[in-house]
Amino acid sequence: MTRIKTTRHTKIVATCGPACETPEAINHLISNGVNVFRMNFSHGTHQHHKKLIQIIRTEAAALEKPVAIMQDLQGPRLRTGRLKGGEHVELQNGARISITPGDFPGTPESIATDYAQLTTDVKPGRRILISDGLIELKVESVSQKSVVCSVVSGGLLRENQGINLPGADLSISPPTEKDIEDLALGIECGVDYVAMSFVTTVKELMDLREEMEKTGADTTPALVAKIEHPQAVDNLHEILSETDAVMVARGDLGLEMNPEDVPSAQKYIIKTANKRAIPVITATQMLDSMIRNPRPTRAETSDVANAILDGSDAVMLSGETAIGQYPAETAHMMGKIADRAEPLLPDFKPIPDEKTYYTPAHSGEPTSSLAAAACRIARDAGAKAIAAFTMTGTTARFVARHRTPLPVYAMTPVEETYRRLALVWGIIPRRFPSLESTDDMITLGKKHMLRAGIAAPGDTVICIAGPSTGTAGGTDMLKLLHF
Repeated sequence: MTRIKTTRHTKIVATCGPACETPEAINHLISNGVNVFRMNFSHGTHQHHKKLIQIIRTEAAALEKPVAIMQDLQGPRLRTGRLKGGEHVELQNGARISITPGDFPGTPESIATDYAQLTTDVKPGRRILISDGLIELKVESVSQKSVVCSVVSGGLLRENQGINLPGADLSISPPTEKDIEDLALGIECGVDYVAMSFVTTVKELMDLREEMEKTGADTTPALVAKIEHPQAVDNLHEILSETDAVMVARGDLGLEMNPEDVPSAQKYIIKTANKRAIPVITATQMLDSMIRNPRPTRAETSDVANAILDGSDAVMLSGETAIGQYPAETAHMMGKIADRAEPLLPDFKPIPDEKTYYTPAHSGEPTSSLAAAACRIARDAGAKAIAAFTMTGTTARFVARHRTPLPVYAMTPVEETYRRLALVWGIIPRRFPSLESTDDMITLGKKHMLRAGIAAPGDTVICIAGPSTGTAGGTDMLKLLHF
């Protein structure tokens, strides 16, 4: 039997869009290393999303790959309205422009917005950023109907562009009515993760969980909190207590706070999530130039590598795969950068003692202590791999946070866990039957690993599991399995 080659540890998230929505394109992306597909519910119809989900499931099954689907809810996104007589208008530096809630064709002097509470949420002197911050306005005056601004940095304004109000406390919060409608579709279609946009407090996550429960579904998706507001950074510990994963959404984060503060925020979010064994995705403009070019810039490759060395479980492609000219090539390049960066991880994130990862939420948990011990023993014993028998994926996540260079095989009988673990650093999910006893689990597991080429005669594999693979929680066993 040919030995399985150790795979890349860092996971790749690819955003779906017009450039990659055919079966052939999805197949090429999976073949080039994509582990998770992000579906942006700011765009597209429910019928379109349902069709795409089916395509992803079909192609993943054909390739026999564990692939997760992440539904990204729009959240309380503010947008400009339609424009009079064309695709865009030009805003000149120093000009005055009014922004009025409503639906009318805009001009260089007056534009519409879909945000009805704009006049109550902004104050004179505040900034308004449009189109990812490319256009900057300064609020001069506010009336009951309109906000009058001066143009600080002008440019071409297109229809339906995003609006950011740095420093403002918005009157609306997630989940919105649209989010709840979209969530119902996601649960119906069996998405693996739901990403909540513009999270600022833990209550918003709890509200979304409540909406999930209202659907009455037997299984609900795991929750991803997108950190794209300074208030979310301030409330990070509370947010991490309620979420299943977190995303460093640097696009809006870089508009809501000073750009020079984003790198330190990124490192803080990743480090804090790592301590809690919560998967973390780093996103936005990672290989942005590959939307147009077949090769990335040197700065972009360094950005991806440093996000991995910071401790990201996954790195995300946005426009690169959604609208770019080279979606599969971009995914392949992301994987090559990860291949070069991962051998450097021991210098940046050596396997720590359990005390290094002490948190009130996890102190004293057997799973946490056994995962730390598994990594240390595997290193000292020269093991070929670690096998984590898991129902919920928790055991595998605790092992993954130690960034062991060994392959970690997550053996699970639960289909949802099999797919969700596609997001977690270094985890190779494998389907494994639910058994009645630990002895049966070890016996069958050993046969499975030999057949699959995970281990060969003479090898050692570290096994970590609970008393029964049919019971969630209760991880209490660590075993050196000699072949």
